[in-house]
Amino acid sequence: MTPIEPWQPSSSPTQNPRSDDEEPEYIVENIIKDKISGGVKMYLTKFMGYPKPEWQAADGFADSDGTLNEKLVEYNARKKRKTSKTPKPAWK
Repeated sequence: MTPIEPWQPSSSPTQNPRSDDEEPEYIVENIIKDKISGGVKMYLTKFMGYPKPEWQAADGFADSDGTLNEKLVEYNARKKRKTSKTPKPAWK
C-alpha cells in the first residue's frame, strides 16, 4: 500500500484547466499599452498571478470566456479618454 500524497496547487494558479494536448490558458488581468512591432500588433498585458506584464502579439490570444474582449474594450475606452482631453492653453 502506498501513501496518498497531499494535494499541491499548480505553479500558476490562474491557468484554466484544459486537456493534455492543449496549451494552458492564462487569464488577462489588464491591458496596459499597445504598439506595432515589425508589423505585428502587440499588447503589454498583465496576467493574473504574475508580477510583471509582458508584450504579447494580438493574434496569440484566445478568448474562450470573453474576458479578453472585455479588457480590450476597457483599454480602448481609457485610451480614447486620454487622447480626447482638451489641451491647456500655452499661457497657463
